[in-house]
Amino acid sequence: MATRRRTSKNIELTLEKRGEDYKKKVEAAKTKEKAPPRWPGACKLLLSILLFLVILSCLGFGKVSVISITQCLAQARFENRTITPPSHNLTIVQSCKDEQPEAIINMILLILMVPYGITLLRCLWVTGCRGVYPWPTWTAIGVGFLASTAEVFALGLFTLEALTTVKSALGILLMNSIYAMQIFFQLLYECWKFVRPRTEGGSPPSWRKLLTFLLADSLGVAAFVAIVYFSSKEGNDPEASLFPLIQKIGDVQTMWSLTGWNSITAFHPAFDELLVNIFCSVGAYVLSVFACSICVYYIGFTAPLLCGTIDAMLLVYIIPVCDVFIPREACEAEESRYIWGIPAAVGLYIAQTIAVWSLVVQSPSGILEKESQIFWLPGYNSIFLEQWLMLSRKTKYSNRKQFVRRAKTIRNACVYVCSTMYHESEEEMEQLLISLRGIANDLQDEANRHFESHIFFDGGCKQGQPSRWALQLMALIDKTMCPPGDVTIFNELSCEKWETPYGLQFCWRVGARKMSFNVHLKDNSKVRAKKRWSQVMYMSYVLDYLANYNPLGMSSGAILDDDIEASSPRKSAQTFDRSGPHRARLNGSTCWTAEGNDLQYIQVDLSEPMAVTGLVVQGHPYAEEWVKSFEIRYLDKSTPISSGLGDGDWRRYGEGPDGEVKTFTITPTSGNDAVRVLLEEPVETRYLRIYPIQGHGSRSMRFEILGHHIADNLENTYLLVTDADVKFTPEAAKALLDITARDPAVGAVCARTHPMGSGAVAWYQIFDYAIGHWLNKAANNVLGTVLCCPGCFSVYRAKAVRDGLAEYSTHVTKANEFLIKDMGEDRWFCTLLVESGWKLEYSAVSEDSTFCPESFDEFFKQRRRWLPSTVANLVLVVQKWKTLVRKNSNISRLFILYQLLLLFATLIGPGTCMLLIAGGMSVAYGVDPVISMVLLVLTSVGFALLCLKTNQNVQLQIAKILTFAFAVVMAAVTVGTATDIVKGLSTPSFSNSTGGDVVLLPIPVSTLYFFLIIGIFIVTALLHPTEFFCLFHGVWYLFCLPSGYLLLTIYSICNLNDRSWAEEPETEEGPQSAPPLPPKTLPPALPPKQRRRKVTFDSVEGLPLEPGMGAAARRIQTQKRWFRRRNRESLARRASRKHSNWRMSYQDTDRVGVEMWLPDKMREKYAQKFLDHGYDDTTFIAGMKESDLEFIGVDKMHRPEILRQIDKLSEYAIDVKVPDTVEEWLDQIGLEQYNDKFVYDAYDVASLVNLEEQQIRENLGIVKTAHVKRMLVAISHLRHPSETDEMIDRVKKVISDNVKPLRMQDLEEDHVRYPEYKFWNRVRDAALKQDYGVFNNNVGLKEQLEELRNSWLIVLFVSNALWLTLILTLASQANLQVLTLKLSKITRNKVLDTNPLGLVFLVVFGFILIIQFLAMLVHRAWTVVHMLARIRNPWEKLDTEDAVGPKEEKQYRGQISRIPDAMPATSRRGFDDTIYQNDGFEEDEGEPPVYESVSSL
Repeated sequence: MATRRRTSKNIELTLEKRGEDYKKKVEAAKTKEKAPPRWPGACKLLLSILLFLVILSCLGFGKVSVISITQCLAQARFENRTITPPSHNLTIVQSCKDEQPEAIINMILLILMVPYGITLLRCLWVTGCRGVYPWPTWTAIGVGFLASTAEVFALGLFTLEALTTVKSALGILLMNSIYAMQIFFQLLYECWKFVRPRTEGGSPPSWRKLLTFLLADSLGVAAFVAIVYFSSKEGNDPEASLFPLIQKIGDVQTMWSLTGWNSITAFHPAFDELLVNIFCSVGAYVLSVFACSICVYYIGFTAPLLCGTIDAMLLVYIIPVCDVFIPREACEAEESRYIWGIPAAVGLYIAQTIAVWSLVVQSPSGILEKESQIFWLPGYNSIFLEQWLMLSRKTKYSNRKQFVRRAKTIRNACVYVCSTMYHESEEEMEQLLISLRGIANDLQDEANRHFESHIFFDGGCKQGQPSRWALQLMALIDKTMCPPGDVTIFNELSCEKWETPYGLQFCWRVGARKMSFNVHLKDNSKVRAKKRWSQVMYMSYVLDYLANYNPLGMSSGAILDDDIEASSPRKSAQTFDRSGPHRARLNGSTCWTAEGNDLQYIQVDLSEPMAVTGLVVQGHPYAEEWVKSFEIRYLDKSTPISSGLGDGDWRRYGEGPDGEVKTFTITPTSGNDAVRVLLEEPVETRYLRIYPIQGHGSRSMRFEILGHHIADNLENTYLLVTDADVKFTPEAAKALLDITARDPAVGAVCARTHPMGSGAVAWYQIFDYAIGHWLNKAANNVLGTVLCCPGCFSVYRAKAVRDGLAEYSTHVTKANEFLIKDMGEDRWFCTLLVESGWKLEYSAVSEDSTFCPESFDEFFKQRRRWLPSTVANLVLVVQKWKTLVRKNSNISRLFILYQLLLLFATLIGPGTCMLLIAGGMSVAYGVDPVISMVLLVLTSVGFALLCLKTNQNVQLQIAKILTFAFAVVMAAVTVGTATDIVKGLSTPSFSNSTGGDVVLLPIPVSTLYFFLIIGIFIVTALLHPTEFFCLFHGVWYLFCLPSGYLLLTIYSICNLNDRSWAEEPETEEGPQSAPPLPPKTLPPALPPKQRRRKVTFDSVEGLPLEPGMGAAARRIQTQKRWFRRRNRESLARRASRKHSNWRMSYQDTDRVGVEMWLPDKMREKYAQKFLDHGYDDTTFIAGMKESDLEFIGVDKMHRPEILRQIDKLSEYAIDVKVPDTVEEWLDQIGLEQYNDKFVYDAYDVASLVNLEEQQIRENLGIVKTAHVKRMLVAISHLRHPSETDEMIDRVKKVISDNVKPLRMQDLEEDHVRYPEYKFWNRVRDAALKQDYGVFNNNVGLKEQLEELRNSWLIVLFVSNALWLTLILTLASQANLQVLTLKLSKITRNKVLDTNPLGLVFLVVFGFILIIQFLAMLVHRAWTVVHMLARIRNPWEKLDTEDAVGPKEEKQYRGQISRIPDAMPATSRRGFDDTIYQNDGFEEDEGEPPVYESVSSL
């Protein structure tokens, strides 16, 4: 009987489920949709309602105060006027019957003069009487004088005559009657548009507008006539004549009479109305500007202006309310006046609403809009405040160019996100990629700006092969950027790989916005290494190439729908809404489809002449329909558009010497493929037409026009520069762009950077960064300009970058230039921008996070670069103060003086820190200050000598010990000082002397200063509520103060001649040969462990067995000791192993023997030397350094040429894997010749891990330096591959299999990439060619750096010695009275005795701290305005395209689903911080905020 075989079931392992659950959790976090919180919008709505109520109240009370004070003047002027008592006791108006009219007239004059006085003071504050602001011409002065005279005369006549002779309701109506003149002018302008020829950019004539203004003008004129007619019948003084009144008004005695001015006191009946009008007018104006700036325009600005007249009219017509604020006789009480007054008010209000308010409401304000962009004239008018705000508002009707320009500035902004990268960890790289993915998926951008991302990877490839670090980046890109549902992002459809003159370039389109994402892998054998040259690369790339092909507004919406026309379909067609020309926007949800088979076109109006350089064309988003060929036609930039132009009047784009018409042929594979077409010669035009000729199916198009402004190709172009480990959000980037869009004079904007990390060193930096941004950055921003926008996260204007790039790309020739250029490149570049006249700003609304050093050594090495470069650039600013003041309008002499104080405070920082410790020990424990100072000086001098004589490892170890000792001392000082302060507060002291009573302060001045610092820091932290926790780290910062301001300063200056950038310091003597190893002595140990975030794979320095032993002798010795014949089994294993997959990881074709590799002239001389030391082929030679060449005996004159050839070799990579046998391991690393030695001693794979260099040399007899190096490196790789290793191996195979590399140098001239190839060749030849270590051999520069170091040490020693001598001398004078106050009217003197040491502290550092605190308050107010402006109002919606119909969309989506669905503000592949905990760090290449001042003292 046959048995049935059971079906086997797969066994599920529990230990494998952890990885699956983890992956599911990560994917769930990526696909989780996070809706933006609603509470900020609700809070902004409440704020807008509050603004509405406050502004409405200010407008009402301001208008009522004017009526009340003029009625008070009427009571004083007209003796026969009847005074009616109020109807109830509740009133704030007093009778002015017994007052003189001169005082009231002067009050009215004050009301008229205050706004103009405020404007004058503001002008003087802004200009500062500097010559950079041009003076007006005499004609302008004359016209302004006449206009101002007429305005003031009319205001005086209206206020003193009209308002004093009519009732309050008629006065309000007369105020609103000035709208009638504005309506009349608008009516004339609408009539003029029908008779004048239409100009480009002007609005066409409209019958609807004409009839609307005609109706409004009729209502306004009728209301005005009624008001004038009835007001002439009810004057307070019917017999009063106009001309005598004019004479009385013009009497100068009235204004300059001291009696009239002296009568203005707080007890005057009209004094309250004066104050109410002044403060309400200022408040209404300021709050109106504030409402426009924070984008609550409708509720906070237009609604109060609309309701202000209604509010005032109700106030005067309701008698019980009216006589509270206005004299009873001025209120409307007769019913007859209601009959004509209310209809007149309604008619005038309707006319006002139709003609004026309708234009205001159609002109919303932008984010952070300036006052000059809101109103035509500065200041306000306190009499006609409501009318002034409404008529002075710039609208689309009165200033269309400004609104069009602002829309284009925001929507046409091209932002290039440029990042530099080197050897960052996986967490750091992923953090940056997630931030970039957020921008790629950001569909909540109100401006729909164009973003591109470019990552420049230093040393990312070698000879066309990506390095291991670059492969790690590629694996993370595949992990973070791959669309949902796709297997990998590395495929022929989505990824392009180009071999460029500088290395490799990978290109993608990622995210819901199809953002261009590019990775540039630098080959350091072709271009210069280090960050500054990477910055030069991307700056020149954007300025000289990418900016010529910026999108002109089709996809962003800067080109309006009305500016896009087509021959078909017509607007009356049923298909117009779905496939009309307004649908032809790149990456849109629908497209334009030409109807019929005849020649059709689509026409675009660019609104101004532009230089068109190319197109990006797509087809139908959901169907297999696209254009295969098309032509371009255009009008000359000087030719206006008109209805009489035919197709023959449009010029055809032609290329070639014969001028034949160019037909562009494209070959997309689907309707969503974006094909880029570049024009060989730019076309300067305003009107562009595209004629589709052939199509695949229907001729469907979506496109974007590429080009730039004719005058400047960098207009509206920005660089968002970041480090490789920064974390930011799209909102942070847009907040920086808000400031650049607001002010064209801003060249760069930096954000608030938060350090990330854990441990004591990170705690110190958290508080360090906090006070640097809270106080110093804010102070520089308010007082003048920020001096450093670090490359960590900042936005640069391309125009500003152009002004500094030429100087920034120069080479180092002097020691001081090395400090400025290579040790602090970000700060130096910002200094160049400031020198060119640009303003740099700091925005606390934008925030980013970056990893900070967590170890003491890394922190000191980082600040060793930052401190000298900061001081050097600050000295440069002070030296060039005359040039800066002349060229930069934001820099004044006071700002230079402030920077000089900061420089002085930084210079005496070590001495001040010593004084702080000595004073604290004296106050707390009674230690003699002289003894403390002697010990501190000896300690500092000793540490400086150690830094000069020992290597950095010893220096850092000593610095750690001293830091701990100083921290203990500072803790004791803090406790003792606090105890002394408590005692001093409880027991105030007094003393007597022969010269009178001497009153001592109850506490010393130093204690007052201590409380001042604590109070300032607490208030500052309270004003930064989300960062208040940083204040708690201030305790540890205080303990480490001597380390940061004393030890770090000495360490940085003593190592000023150290030119190394990485962790390993450069020895002062240069490369040294390794000493011979004596027999039976312990060789150097394995290389020290690198920090986890900077793992390197450099080989260790090996040592020869015996220098005198030749190669032949060593071979004989080796054969005698180790040679054994292979047996049959070992030969069989070796034969099978040669064809295994493990063996294929090493390609024999990459090997080139040293005899073949060396040139003929060096082969005979050096080939044997290479072989004797184990450098048998290029796999061993790759990675050799100059010290290795010197060690094997290569002459100095031949080393540069050999190093140039070594740089071209691909480094030998050893896979991270545990082989099965030792023989496999030896085959993998190319040392199979030593197999018998390992077999003889019975080594297995497990025993390899414990092998050391001494055992390899002595026990195994392997003495060749290169072979020993290879083994030691291979031993370090003997481990099971981690998830990262497997990810790197997988992506390496995927790239090799799926992505075919393309070579730019093989392209034809008509290829779209050929201009880029020409650009890279040119910029490489101009500035980026590798110098192959010539700089490192510059002995003259080394000597200059040593001399500069010695000079800095002398300056530091002398300045601090003088400072300490001065302070200690003052402190030793016990009887010195430093402050004497002679009180007047007192016969005796009262002397406030205080400590001279505390007084000097107060004068030097307290002054700086108070300036920074006051500037911080101003900056926080500006930050609140910016923050509120960034919050979207609940009623606002994004300008998104309407989707296609549900039926058609379903049909098309069933065929093709390549376009992802629209994503919310947070990507569907979002990142959850609870899953990934980024605990790594990397050196921040930005500038530190702390060393710009020492205010923390």
